[in-house]
Amino acid sequence: TLRKERIGYRKLAIREGALRVEIRDPAQFDQARRLINDLNSESGMPLGILGGDGPELEVDNPEKSVIEVRLSEKAITQRQSSAVQQSIEIVRRRIDELGNRESTIQRQGEDRILVQVPGLDNPDHLKQMLGKTAKLSFRLLDMSVSVAEAKAGRVPIGSELLPSDEAGVEEFVVRKQVMVSGENLIDAQPMTDSQTNEPVVNFRFDSVGGKRFADVTSANVGKPFA
Repeated sequence: TLRKERIGYRKLAIREGALRVEIRDPAQFDQARRLINDLNSESGMPLGILGGDGPELEVDNPEKSVIEVRLSEKAITQRQSSAVQQSIEIVRRRIDELGNRESTIQRQGEDRILVQVPGLDNPDHLKQMLGKTAKLSFRLLDMSVSVAEAKAGRVPIGSELLPSDEAGVEEFVVRKQVMVSGENLIDAQPMTDSQTNEPVVNFRFDSVGGKRFADVTSANVGKPFA
């Protein structure tokens, strides 16, 4: 934001949980602060979406020419709560794979989840399953062949046949090249489309992931992702 508006800065660093930056030209300080304040309205995950209200970022001026930015306490609390809720849903889906419908999964305290699975013979398997790290990546579908052709052994070099969770679709032919990695994903939240009332996922990338996603989608308009 500052670079785009040609505002010079230095000593960009994180200190005690806050991002600090020093504005080189005092004449540009007020403009820089306004731009950073505007990030509250431009944030990909405003606090209201998480069930709270008020600004997500707190902007301060602790020293001359220095701007300090940190997450508000409400934003931190809401993000922690959202992370626990997401974890509960992930645990629930993994427990469902065991076919046990009498399991208990509930939040315990601020940052713990209680899991009870009656009749489970192998608790170590459960620990291993819950401890798996999921990997998320965005890849393009390979539309050069049909699924039937791929099943017949004609999978293009650089692509693979993967199972689908989509109703009525068993498999997809997907390119192996990762266009955007899940490492660049900052947050993701299930939501409902206000126009169609269909479930959607609202996700947000970091600056690197955002640029990659924009470049890939611009160069592949109309081509589906997986």
